Amino acid sequence: MHATTWAVAFLVLLTLALLPALMVEMDHLASADRESSLRQELRLSRYALQKTEKALQNETIRDQRSGCFNETYFRREVDHQIWLATNHHYQFCIGLVRIDQFGEVLEQYGAESADELLRVVGRIATRVLREVDLVAYVEPEIQ
Repeated sequence: MHATTWAVAFLVLLTLALLPALMVEMDHLASADRESSLRQELRLSRYALQKTEKALQNETIRDQRSGCFNETYFRREVDHQIWLATNHHYQFCIGLVRIDQFGEVLEQYGAESADELLRVVGRIATRVLREVDLVAYVEPEIQ
C-alpha cells in the first residue's frame, strides 16, 4: 500500500472510531440549543401571561365607559380606608363630583359623546390629583 492509501485508511478508521463520540457531542449541542430555545420560549410565554393577567385584572376594576375605577373597586377601597381610619387613626376623605347637565349631553350628543366626556373628566381628575388618590366612576342611581 502506498502512503496515501495508508493515510486514507487511517483517517477512515479514526473517523469510525470518533464517530460515536462526535454524534454524542452533536446530540448534546442540539439538546442544549433546544433547552435554550425552550427556556426563551418559556420566558416569553410567562411575560405574555403576566401581561394578559394584568390586563384582565385591570378590566375587572375599571369602568368601561369612563376608564376610571369601577364602583365595586371603589367600595372595596372605601371599606379598606374606613378600616385604616378606625384601627390606625388614619384620616381620609371622599370627594364627589357631579357633572351638571350630563343627561342633556347624553340626549343631545349620544352615548359615545357622553362616554368621552366621562373619560376626559376622569383623565383630568387623575392628572391633577395625587398618585395615591382614587378616581372612580359610580353610576348614578335612577330615581
